[in-house]
Order: sequence, then C-alpha cells, then structure tokens
Amino acid sequence: MKIIALPAAALYLSTSVTAIHAATERELDSHVHGGAALNIALDSQQIFIELESPWNNLVGFEHQPSTDEQHSAVDGALEQLRNGGDLFVFNGTECTLAAAEIDSSMADEDDHHDEHGDEHEEHEEHEEHEEHEEHEEHEEHEEHEEHEEHEEHEEHDEHDEHEEHEHGEAESHSAVLVNYVFDCAQMSDLDTISVELFDVWSGMEDIDVQLIGPAGQTAVELSPGNASLDVGSLL
Repeated sequence: MKIIALPAAALYLSTSVTAIHAATERELDSHVHGGAALNIALDSQQIFIELESPWNNLVGFEHQPSTDEQHSAVDGALEQLRNGGDLFVFNGTECTLAAAEIDSSMADEDDHHDEHGDEHEEHEEHEEHEEHEEHEEHEEHEEHEEHEEHEEHEEHDEHDEHEEHEHGEAESHSAVLVNYVFDCAQMSDLDTISVELFDVWSGMEDIDVQLIGPAGQTAVELSPGNASLDVGSLL
C-alpha cells in the first residue's frame, strides 16, 4: 500500500545513501526480531528518513492477519506509521511531516480483509444449508456420514498443520518499509533527533541507524535507553 509518492526522497536516498544502505540491507537480511533499521539523510532544508522493521516488532506476528484482533493490530500500526511526526522529535528547530510512503504486503492484504471476509461468510452459510438438506434426506445413513465427517476432520487438521508450517516460514520474511520527508525551518539549528519508536512499540529492542549529511556520515545503534541522535556535526 503506497501512501503519497516520494520521488524526491527516493532519489535523494538512492544517490546519497548508497554506500551506507548496503550495510543496512545486510543487517535486515538476518531479520532478527527486535531489530530495525533507519537511514537518515540531512539536506539543507529537509530530512529524509527510511525505516524498515519486521512486522513482529510492531504487532507480534508476521503472517497475514486472520482474526479481527490481528487486523485491528495491523491497522493500528499502519496509522501510527503514517503519523511520522509522532515518531521523531527534532530538537533545536521546527520540522513538520511533508510526506509519507508505506510499502508492505501485509498492508495490501489487510485492505481486502472486509471484502474477503464477507465472501467467506456467504460461502460458510451456503455450505451449512446444503449440509442440513442432506441430513434430512439421508437420515438412514447417519452412521456412514459420521464416518465421512471424521475423515474430513482429519484431512482438515492436516491442512491446518500444513498452513501453520507455511505461515511459520513466511514470518521470517515479512517487513514494512516506510519513507518520510520532513520540512525544517532552520536546518543549521538542528541539534539532536529523538527516536520515539521504542516508546510506541515495545517489540523494538535495537535500531541500526545510518546518518548522512553535508559534513559527513556515521552509523550508530539505538536502544530504549539510548534513543537520541546527535546530528549537529553532520550539518
């Protein structure tokens, strides 16, 4: 699901952060739950931030949501991600969120939840109606039908186990990518950036950050007890 295209931010990040982005990709390939990555590029008037995190950090699972509770958790996380202004605090100057882009297959699937849910309910009602008619017409074969239902139940259990196994494999590869653009009043006055992600999502344990600005670049690791970035030396 794309929310506001960011051609300028994408171009800036691709040309300015190429060298440090490779290190971030290697870290994300390991897909360690609890870990996330940030690429931050400082321009003369704007800040470009790229966030990538496993879905497990945000909602506690990475398979496609299947219950109302899981869909609600994904919707809530997406809403928080859209409000990027609540996730980063810029100290020393005023910065406002100009645009945001979210890319995630989880979000795409969740958009179709209601439509598929309705179709599934109609299908279940149709099946129940057919089963009731068959029961009335063939009461003398109850014993035989119970045997068939038992076999179907066993096949269903095997199918569920197979699906759970597939979900387990998918869980290790489901992540969300978010790009933000912030407009800043006076970039030269920017002192630090406070990252609020740990306060919003307790599932995040550490964040690898790649920073680049007009005066250089650096890499740091943030934790719940150390979530502030000193960016003054890069401006």
